[in-house]
Amino acid sequence: MRIITLLLLGAFASAHADPLAFPPYPRAEVVERAEDVAAREYTFAMAPVEKIRRELKIENVVKVLAKRRSVTHLLPDGTSLEAAIGHYDALLASANVRFRCRGRDCGGSSQWANQIFGVSLLYGPDANQFYLAGEQAGELVSVYVVQRGNRRIYAHLVVLTPDEAVAVTPNQRLVQALTGTGHVVVRGIVPARNGELSTADLRRLSDIGAALQPVRNNAIYVVCHLYAPGDIDALLARAQTCAETAALALAERTDAKFLPFAAGPMLPREAENHSRIELVLPHRQERD
Repeated sequence: MRIITLLLLGAFASAHADPLAFPPYPRAEVVERAEDVAAREYTFAMAPVEKIRRELKIENVVKVLAKRRSVTHLLPDGTSLEAAIGHYDALLASANVRFRCRGRDCGGSSQWANQIFGVSLLYGPDANQFYLAGEQAGELVSVYVVQRGNRRIYAHLVVLTPDEAVAVTPNQRLVQALTGTGHVVVRGIVPARNGELSTADLRRLSDIGAALQPVRNNAIYVVCHLYAPGDIDALLARAQTCAETAALALAERTDAKFLPFAAGPMLPREAENHSRIELVLPHRQERD
């Protein structure tokens, strides 16, 4: 079954007048538009897409019987990737964001374009992509933005309207990974160079913290890895602020204990050599 993801935009005025009634990027050109007549089974992706031994792997998905509305836009020449991402990110400011990633943290652009969406125009460099998935008013929504090698920027938006209410539990596998191995990288959250986290990142961390309630009897370390040019001491200080901010967000809806730890650039790992938030359960690693 072809896997298709989704996105909802927070300001739908009337979903019946237009398959996707939302403010498009100014002067964007519609390349492709589709709308289901009958409900079909779709898969809502809330994790990076990886291809392992020719098999597509997505750690967190929800299967749903739904009608789909989708549109692919070509943005005007001269549009920057930052402006494009900012536009679509802002449209979902009021949505319940379940997963957000940028660049190589999203996985392979080829997999998103060809195996997830089935739109070859969406294939570009892995570093030039953005994906956001969320839910709002009973609908599941997603947006994928990519800048191709020819500098053209495309945005693909999908809205799924389920036949029945869907329980979206995006953090279950994260909790399983943490309790299983003793550590897990929080995918889709990339601290800024100054250590700041976006409002959407903080909301997601709050959701993750609530899901970690079952392990509240054990201290969970919140490690901020921060990579940027400049003085190491200053970078570690920003990483400490980052870790403290993340720990506070995680603790909002649970009585679990989160301890901030600043790693900065001092704990490189070949497969994860970029700024990130990582959760660690020391007692689990000691047991192993």
